[in-house]
Parts: sequence; structure tokens; C-alpha cells
Amino acid sequence: YDAVSGTYVDFDTAWARRPDRARFNFTRLDFAAAKTVVEKTLTLLVDGRRKVLLTTSPVVLGRTFTADDISVANAHSKAVLRAVAGEVSVAHRDVDYFPSYEIATITRRPEVWEDDLIHVNPNFVARIMQHVTAAYEPGSVDQTSRALLHMANLVEGLKFEAAEAVRARLADAVEVSTDPAVQIAALRLLVALGQGDAAVPFALKLAAVEEALGQHHPDWVFDAARMLAASEDRVNSNAGAALLARFAASGTANPQRLYHTFVRMERLRDAAGLAELTMLAEPLNFTLPELATKLAAQLLAMGHGMRALALCRRHLASSPDDGELLARCARIEIAVGQLAEACTTLARLVEADLSDVWSGLTLARTLVKRGEVAAALDVLAMLDRHVPDHGAALALAARLLWKQRRRAEASAMARRALAASGDDPAVVAQLGAILAASA
Repeated sequence: YDAVSGTYVDFDTAWARRPDRARFNFTRLDFAAAKTVVEKTLTLLVDGRRKVLLTTSPVVLGRTFTADDISVANAHSKAVLRAVAGEVSVAHRDVDYFPSYEIATITRRPEVWEDDLIHVNPNFVARIMQHVTAAYEPGSVDQTSRALLHMANLVEGLKFEAAEAVRARLADAVEVSTDPAVQIAALRLLVALGQGDAAVPFALKLAAVEEALGQHHPDWVFDAARMLAASEDRVNSNAGAALLARFAASGTANPQRLYHTFVRMERLRDAAGLAELTMLAEPLNFTLPELATKLAAQLLAMGHGMRALALCRRHLASSPDDGELLARCARIEIAVGQLAEACTTLARLVEADLSDVWSGLTLARTLVKRGEVAAALDVLAMLDRHVPDHGAALALAARLLWKQRRRAEASAMARRALAASGDDPAVVAQLGAILAASA
């Protein structure tokens, strides 16, 4: 709620940095308040001639300012909105309710949601709109159009065999289709099936409308650009290189596009695609810690440990408190042998969250590698105070105490570790000598 204008406004993260940010206060509208707002809106729209189609968005909340878990807050929000939509559509003759919320939420996940599990896949949105069109303009959506969009959804769900059966049956319709969703699906399907030459015409069609289409289907650009850039035809390869350059530029301004594409490459287990995308994105000047974390991990997997570390540190300069990025940096520092630096990074994580078991245990183990056993025991003692009876931490402490010849303390710690782990055979194996000696 904006106290200055006296209106409800959409949240914008930039407002949190405004000098006058105190003017904004979170308010969760209840059923009565939400219904009042919708009713006021309808009085401006419904005039006896105009008709209104009302729906509830299935897009999931990205954050909540309540004490509820985000899943609970989202369920509450959608329940209120859906109830308001139902009440209002029944009360007004010229208002209809269309069930896009229901269509999305009761359909299998791979066909509906983007990889962030928040937004609905554009192809599925198109399927929903086919239902709308068919309902209000009977006969306007033919069976071929339905089948082609079904093919597109099968491709998104990685059901390539079923999608290819549709494409083969409707090959001519696929070829002449001007629907971007169908063109993108055909491109991805043919690439997945190893039919690169057959995919080139679709890549060229998409590249020709990239400026307008890229805003709504940003990740296909990388698919088309890769395909064309690898072509032996110089004209096609030049077109692919230019498309890659534009993709990189758009990714700098909107790194979520790069992130979405990276996640899809992971889902496809496309090692070559991940490598190409990483090399493309590594030098770009973007601000998105989760993307930097993934790129760094991929660089390390490709054998470029120092480059991965440089990337992490560069992005930590702009996101110094991002826990995932700090953890990735620590892993890479350990992998390349920079143990002192890793201890410093891990200490920052531990300081930020004293109950972070992974950071505490990893810090202790890294200190042991450096020969700093006393410091490692201090970290484990601190972890025990905040996360008592953690089997792995207690087992490590028992072994370290035993090496320091603090036998009574080691035996007591070993018995605690065994009890905490439920007599786990792996823990028994680690502590066997200690337990036997203290029996």
C-alpha cells in the first residue's frame, strides 16, 4: 500500500532502496477487500455492451512478506482470488469466469511450468488460449492446430518420441506453420533427434523474427544460434554468430534469460550446450548470483578451476552476502588447493548462520587439512551448541579428540555419535577403534 498516493501498487524490489521507501507497506487483502476492488473495476468496464472475461492467474508467488511459508502464502492468495472471481462472475450477467487456474494446476507438471516452478510455459499458455478461443468462437481452432500445439508441449516435456510421431504425421503442416511455438518445438525436436540439417530452416525462420519473438521466448534464441553457427554454409554460420551476439547482449541486460537457458540445458543433459553457454556467458557483465554460481560450477567441471574462482570472486564483489555463491566459491577454493582462502570464505558462511551444518563441517575438515586441529575442534564445538547430536559432526570430533590422545572425551563423543546416527554401520566403521578401546 502506497500511503502517499493512497493506492495499492505492484511490488518492485527497487523500491526497497528508495530514500522514501517508508511510504510503502505490505497489506494482504482479505476476501472482502479484494472483492470490493474487483467490483469497483467492473463498474468502470460493464456498460451493457461490453463483456468481461475474468480469470485467476496460476503464476505462483515469488515472495511473501508474511510469517507463512511461501507455499502456504501462495495457497491463501490463490484461494482468496479464486473465490472472489467465482462470486463476481455469478453476480454479473456480463462477466464470465475462465478456468486457466484450474487448467494449469491439475495438469502434469512437465507440460505446464517453467523450470522456476513459478511461471507457466508459453506453449501451455497458448494451449489455454486455444480453449478460450474455441469456447467463444466455436470452430475457430481446428484439429491440426490443436495437434501441433500438443506436439510443442510434448517437446517441452522432453517426450521426443511422442512428439516425433505427431510431427511425422503432420510434416507439411509443421513446415508451413507460422506459429512460433510450433517452429521452436520443431527446431528443438529435430536437434534432439540428431537431424540438424532438417532443423536449419526452422532456425532461419526464427532468426528472421528474433527481435519481436525473443521477448516472449528468449531461450530458443540460443538453440537457433547454435544450430546456425555450426553450419558449414557461411551465410548460415554468420547469421548464427550474429544471433549469438544479440543473445549475449540481451543476457547482459536480462540475465534471467541466460539462467533459464542454462537450466534447460541441464534438464536436457546437453553437455555441449552447457559448455557453449558457459563460454558465452562467462565474460558478460551481469548481476545474478544464481547464474554466476552455476557458471562457476560448470567451469570447474570443464577443468577451468582458476577461471571458475575468478568468476565467483568477481560476482561476490556485487553480491557479497549471497550464501550459494559463497559456498560455491569455497568448494572451488578447496578444489584448486587454496585452503586458507577457503577457510576464510567458510568462516563467513558460518558467521552468517551458526546452524549451517555443511559450512561448519566443511570448515572443520578444511582446517584439519591445514593441520589446525584445535581450531577445527572449536568449530565443531560451536556447531554442537547450535545443532546438537549431529552424527557426522560428533564422529569427526571424536576422531580428532582421539588423535590428540584425549581418550575419555573421544570415547564419550563417539558414543554420542553412535546414538545420534542410530548405530549407522558407516559411523560404526569410522569409530570402531575408539569404541573398542573404550569398551
